[in-house]
Amino acid sequence: MEKTVFKNVTKQKLYDITLESANSKDKEIYIFEKWNMWDLVWYEDAEKLRKVFLKNNIKVKQITNEENLISFSDNKEFIEEVMSMRYVPQNKFFIDYEILIFDDIVAVYDTKELLVIKNERYARIQKSVFMNYRNNWKEISIDKK
Repeated sequence: MEKTVFKNVTKQKLYDITLESANSKDKEIYIFEKWNMWDLVWYEDAEKLRKVFLKNNIKVKQITNEENLISFSDNKEFIEEVMSMRYVPQNKFFIDYEILIFDDIVAVYDTKELLVIKNERYARIQKSVFMNYRNNWKEISIDKK
């Protein structure tokens, strides 16, 4: 199992791992969502990344503890065609870190640290955990700005 820990995470590091996920060979990524991406990278860069997800037809499945989401992007096509959000109450599953799962990579991060684990079996287990939670909760819509 290959793992890398980055201390003092920069917006560039978070941008890079997100860009890597936007080129996922599996065409699908899973996110335990703690923050909006634009809180972690610059808004303009987040919009560029959303265009890459859209261009590459990468589906983004997210679980969040936020029941009411306000639109975080001007890219309506991205929100309608790429995003799928489910709400899980904090008392059922508390999301304390952002967790990004794609291909054979699991990235766990907050604004200070980034842990990247590259292992096919571990990623497969995390995808299974994600889907088990996701399948038990309701889809939520993202309100327009």
